Amino acid sequence: MAVDYKLIGTRIKTYRKGKKLTQEKMAELLNISVGYVSKIERGIEHPNLEMLSNIADICNCDIANLVSESTISQTEYLDDDFRKLLEELYPDQKSMLYYMLKYYLSSGK
Repeated sequence: MAVDYKLIGTRIKTYRKGKKLTQEKMAELLNISVGYVSKIERGIEHPNLEMLSNIADICNCDIANLVSESTISQTEYLDDDFRKLLEELYPDQKSMLYYMLKYYLSSGK
């Protein structure tokens, strides 16, 4: 199972705003940079359990409120990553990948 850090970050942001805290104040309370808070809220950085516990304390919530139902199946996670990679390809690269994948799947039978 993969963890949906973007969902966790969204929840952190919601709790932070609910407490009327700015990212600057949250960063100060956690003794981290504002940029790091921003990256956590966007799901770019993956906070460890201790950091999540500190955030939950500041937000006056249970850590479970931040992380519950935040796991996604590995296949869903890979599907999203695969879509993102496909979006970066030029049309001729997509075509080449299509034929390579088609060949790979047909040769495995």
